[in-house]
Amino acid sequence: MDSESWDHRGYMVSDGDVEWLSAMIDRCPELKNKRCGCKTHKELSRKDDSGRWLMPENITWEETFPMRLR
Repeated sequence: MDSESWDHRGYMVSDGDVEWLSAMIDRCPELKNKRCGCKTHKELSRKDDSGRWLMPENITWEETFPMRLR
């Protein structure tokens, strides 16, 4: 692992965006294969120049919240 994230954020999205994301994940032929080259893996593994995960481009979010273990 060449990077580590300590800022875990959740994103408030619409029900429609959740349904779209769920359908997109269901279309992946090899969910557990990190090297799968399908559209789902390409879209959901995008990162910026500093290695931070990028939200899929067509999802709109208004608010984030911290994700913490209790």
